[in-house]
Amino acid sequence: MWKDIYRRLLFGLYQGVNAVVWHLLPLAALVSSRLKSFLTERRSVVISACPPGRYSLWMHCASLGEFEQGRPVLEAIRRERPDAWITLTFFSPSGYRIRKDFPHADAIGYLPPDQGRAVGRFLDRVRPAYVLWTKYDFWFTCWRELQARGIPIHLYAARFREDQWIFRAWAFPFLEILLKARRMDVQDEQSARLLRNKGGKHVFVSGDPRVDRVLALSAEPLDDPWLEAFVRGRRVMVAGSVWDKDVECLAAAIRDRVLPDWVWIIVPHDPEPERLDRYDRMLGENAVRYSRRGMPAEGEGAILLLDVVGMLNRVYRLADLAYVGGGFGRSVHNLLEPAVYGLPVLFGPAHDKFPEAEALIGAGGGFCVDGPALLSQRLAWLRDPESRQWAGRAARGTVLARSGATARILAALPHP
Repeated sequence: MWKDIYRRLLFGLYQGVNAVVWHLLPLAALVSSRLKSFLTERRSVVISACPPGRYSLWMHCASLGEFEQGRPVLEAIRRERPDAWITLTFFSPSGYRIRKDFPHADAIGYLPPDQGRAVGRFLDRVRPAYVLWTKYDFWFTCWRELQARGIPIHLYAARFREDQWIFRAWAFPFLEILLKARRMDVQDEQSARLLRNKGGKHVFVSGDPRVDRVLALSAEPLDDPWLEAFVRGRRVMVAGSVWDKDVECLAAAIRDRVLPDWVWIIVPHDPEPERLDRYDRMLGENAVRYSRRGMPAEGEGAILLLDVVGMLNRVYRLADLAYVGGGFGRSVHNLLEPAVYGLPVLFGPAHDKFPEAEALIGAGGGFCVDGPALLSQRLAWLRDPESRQWAGRAARGTVLARSGATARILAALPHP
């Protein structure tokens, strides 16, 4: 009895807070041009309705990173079911704006506010027969409505930790909804064990489809003659998705000539003008910006600041060593992208959310550094060709051992 009362109270609070937040957002937009743009864009995007008679599948991704995880699954579905009507939604503008023209989805837009009427109108329009939910971004009014309508939810590429809020005693009504998913494909055994211990019945360890995505990307050509000419005949260190603290560490290694006569390609995660100017000063006069390049010349600067978006995963193919940024901030970025090329990978200490980090360290293909001194020490060891080759083989082996998640997830989908 008390549980039923608590459930109703908790969901009433959840829905009330949601309503208040969505009503206050327009006021907040008066002082935030970014939020104003986001809300204006949300209102202008109308998701196309599923035509009568078409099999409708809906995939939701929180943001661009989750989309890249789900992309191999979505592309595989399109190959197997070219007749299906596929709706793709995002919560974050970073996903929608970059992938709003993705060719393998029929309708692309934003997830509606998590309120009963908005969710109901959305589902009436999309009419999904099956829902694929990527990794996380749980919206429980939406999930309750899907389950009330008998529409199966397939959660995949998920990871769970015991300290997550959904496993707290007070959150059990939300956990109950999560565990009602038709199927949950998780990345690791720890997540599966945790869900099963909480009562999960349809939990499977299928891995991370991002691995299949980076394997596919590694087969694509770079197709940049200037960049290939810039590095030709020289050893190359690529530092991808870097932030300020990463650049501080890298700049110290450059000043100390830890890798003498190597080319450094440094790729900021956010190449906005003020940050690029700061990195120019930190890296010194030998730094060249990609956007200001001319014809490559013999003896040109050995540091290239790659100030464009969308090239990094292909630029790693030019490297002999890789550093991945973010590990001195909230979390390290994509370690799989360089590892797939057989590169030893260095990164900062904030990597606990990524099982591939521990796998790379355990195999000897990944190296955690806590500051400039240890970075220089690791680079000095990896300067040796035999050490570098051994670590690179370990890194690629780690990626190959984790492949195949897309096929496992796809095999579980219904085939009407």
